[in-house]
Amino acid sequence: MARLLQAYLDGELDAGRARRVAVHLDGCWRCGLEASAYEAIKVAVSAVSTHGGPVSHEAVARLRDFADRLAEAQP
Repeated sequence: MARLLQAYLDGELDAGRARRVAVHLDGCWRCGLEASAYEAIKVAVSAVSTHGGPVSHEAVARLRDFADRLAEAQP
């Protein structure tokens, strides 16, 4: 689910599949929470890189690891 969710948040899904994911997120608290976490990570990384601050590869790796652990924690 993590890869599908990331593709959805990145706008990489076709319209039909994106609609199905959106409907699922509206009804699934856990997936909605995961989507919110991924979105917050994207916004934070984007804000740092947009404002001239360096985004280290280590920081990105830690964020990805965190997101992966979130996905694994779901039943």
